[in-house]
Amino acid sequence: MLKLRGVCKGYFEGKNKRVVLNNIDIDFKKRELVFILGKSGSGKSTLLNIIGGNLRCDSGEIYLDNALVSKFDDKLLSDYRGSIIGNVFQDYNLIDYMDVISNVNLGSTGMSSLKRTSILLKQLGLFSKRNVRVSKLSGGEKQRVAIARAMIKDPEILLCDEPTGALDSENSVMIMDILKKISLNKLVIVVSHDVDLANRYADRIIYLKDGKTEYVKQIDSNVMGEIKRGGIKSGNIFKMAVKNLWLKKGRTILSSLAISLGLISMILVVLLANNFNKELSDLEEELVRVIPVKISNGKYLMDNKGKGDNKKIILKREEDYIYNNKITRGDIEFLKGIKEIKAITYNYLISMPIVSDRYKLMDDEYFSVINGVDKDRYEVIKGRMPSSEFEIVLKVDNNGMVYDQLVKPFLIENDIENDDIIGRRVRVILNDSYYGEEDGHFVLLDNYQEMYDKSDIELTVVGVIKSKDEEVDNSLFYYDGRLINFIIDRNKDSLIIKRQLESDKVLLMGIAGDRDEVLNYLGYNSLPMEIGLYFDSIKDKENALGKIDNYSHRLIYVDEMASSIKIVKEFMLIVSGVLIVFSVIALGVSSIMILLMTSVRVRERKKEIGILRSLGARKRDVRKLFNIENILIGGMAFLISLVVVVVLERPINVFMDSALGLDNIFKINYGLVFLIGLGNILLVMAAGYIPSRRASNMEIVSCIYNR
Repeated sequence: MLKLRGVCKGYFEGKNKRVVLNNIDIDFKKRELVFILGKSGSGKSTLLNIIGGNLRCDSGEIYLDNALVSKFDDKLLSDYRGSIIGNVFQDYNLIDYMDVISNVNLGSTGMSSLKRTSILLKQLGLFSKRNVRVSKLSGGEKQRVAIARAMIKDPEILLCDEPTGALDSENSVMIMDILKKISLNKLVIVVSHDVDLANRYADRIIYLKDGKTEYVKQIDSNVMGEIKRGGIKSGNIFKMAVKNLWLKKGRTILSSLAISLGLISMILVVLLANNFNKELSDLEEELVRVIPVKISNGKYLMDNKGKGDNKKIILKREEDYIYNNKITRGDIEFLKGIKEIKAITYNYLISMPIVSDRYKLMDDEYFSVINGVDKDRYEVIKGRMPSSEFEIVLKVDNNGMVYDQLVKPFLIENDIENDDIIGRRVRVILNDSYYGEEDGHFVLLDNYQEMYDKSDIELTVVGVIKSKDEEVDNSLFYYDGRLINFIIDRNKDSLIIKRQLESDKVLLMGIAGDRDEVLNYLGYNSLPMEIGLYFDSIKDKENALGKIDNYSHRLIYVDEMASSIKIVKEFMLIVSGVLIVFSVIALGVSSIMILLMTSVRVRERKKEIGILRSLGARKRDVRKLFNIENILIGGMAFLISLVVVVVLERPINVFMDSALGLDNIFKINYGLVFLIGLGNILLVMAAGYIPSRRASNMEIVSCIYNR
């Protein structure tokens, strides 16, 4: 049984409160048709909305059997409206842009079958109109749709607010016949002005006057149905969202286009930055195998950690800011023990005079070591790479050119064929042939033909090569690294070394340096002036450099490749950051637009919100409706952006290749693109959160009656 006890309701008109319901007591049986009659403004509709859970009373109590409805929270009150109450309104309150069957199914909070919907529509004579938009129906048909929507969930109580007020006599009788039949199993409460219909159909009539009514006690042992979990089905909410967006498709497309502008720029910037960084990482991983980390003898400026007080000049000792990096044998053994180092190369500053087969002294600046790890960097144009320490190759620049000084010692004055240089010979001159003793000192000799004839260390040109990946305008002769060790071994017993070991003074004329440095230069117990470290991977390099950093004897190394790539990455980070900021601003403007557009949609559909809430929709269902619409708009913006980005992929690559020489730098990482798209959708949802939450908190009666 439904009971009202001491129900009061009033409204403020300015500072004065007008009492609409004053201490109402009413009992309703489980099965009966009750008419509530009264003049306009007597509080009939207010009473009906309080019973239906659309409006809360100021005081008093409402009981459904033993449940105190007037104390229900919002969630339970929504369940009450969704499972116990069915509403039929004077002006139908249907969703005009939806068809009949969709409007009816809105009233279903459970899994109502298509069969039940079809049976109900057939009973009400609406089955043939099931796919017709309700805006095209007559008044009587619309009211029958409203009744079908109310009855689809099989409610315990049917509340009808002036159900025949907008109908002619014939349709009024038809509707009342339907309601009378329903009242055989349900409680039907009808608010009306029509006394004749009340006298004809009502089981009981309640008169409301000046906010009061006479209490007549009713006895009914039948129990109302259980309150079930309410809410609108997600499928119905989704259909509503889609249909509404389609109805306003022009605005929907414009909104999506506006959002897509910021999204396109964001995707382009992120993909370019990501691809560029990936290319740099791949390049770094490739170059780490061919470009060494170098450890060189020399002085290095250290970080100055001291701080003056601006009151006096503080002197710094050289050892405080200058570090003399000097390679020792212990350092070499330590480096050999690091398993992550793939290969070690050594560069020596030693005496290695070379004379051509035309007896001309060659400039040793044009000779350099080529190691096994370096050979992959070069392309053989003619001949082959050195296979022993007695073979050399000529490196030309990328245009096939060499410095004329490089080949003049061969008496070559004009352009030649590659075959003409292959087979030419030079000889390395040992200390005893190159240095002569005079008055206790040693000087350079200049009889190069005699030196050539005495030398048995002959080097033959076996190939012509050029760099694969470097556009460096240089040309050199490359020799095998094993040649250095061979020369050191041959020179160790030379006369000049023996004399220098016996003397504390520097005996070689025309050379700078102390005794030990001169001995090192002559090849005695020589230590490399520079060490090159090669690795298989970036990870190996990082691990090895970590060990060097923790080594007891400080070694300063130079990682030119990492330094260069770091500069490029930092530059790209700055550029990408600036572009991303502009993209974020664009997305921010789009978000503001979404907030405003959602607010407009909320205002436009205020009545629709009230209808949904009266049908049992929870607040979260209302929020879900607008969230789904925003997700669809964001999703459409993402699809537009994706199509544009795919279309732009080739033109961007053509431009980047022609402008910067970057081949195929722009590749679409669909995983990253979808991640950005998801972020955009979440941003759109967040932008619409405030208006959608405001929509869910609107008062039901104010929405329905547009107050």
